[in-house]
Amino acid sequence: MTSRSTLTSDIYVHVFEKLNDSLFCRLVRECHQQGDERRIGQIIDQLSDMFSSITNALHVRNGGLIGLAGTAIALGADISPYMERFLESLLVCFSDPENRVRYFAAECLYNIAKVSKGEVLVYFNPIFDALSKVGCSILFDDSALRFL
Repeated sequence: MTSRSTLTSDIYVHVFEKLNDSLFCRLVRECHQQGDERRIGQIIDQLSDMFSSITNALHVRNGGLIGLAGTAIALGADISPYMERFLESLLVCFSDPENRVRYFAAECLYNIAKVSKGEVLVYFNPIFDALSKVGCSILFDDSALRFL
């Protein structure tokens, strides 16, 4: 019998593989292989615009965050030249009033940290600051306490 944590891990691996094989990831990989840094920058900026604008619909904002995670996965260990671009707008999402945006921002940050390995440590202070704000907001939000 499979434990719940193993099942959750298996599901996450499956989703990660699907995201890794997506058409979008292939596009980013092709741009990277061709050395088209300008195009990759445009993709990151477009995705950032999608989730940064509070006037966008929730599914657009969440899609932008999922796309940013996919971009990070596609770049893999070669993400370092783009780290500042990734994290600049992403960390702002941790103070968003919408719980689902904060959740997808955390998932995106996890994927960025996973593929960047030690490169993410350069940004430890702003990441810690953003995550601590989320932790504090959860402690003061009664509805969020139900999830703990």
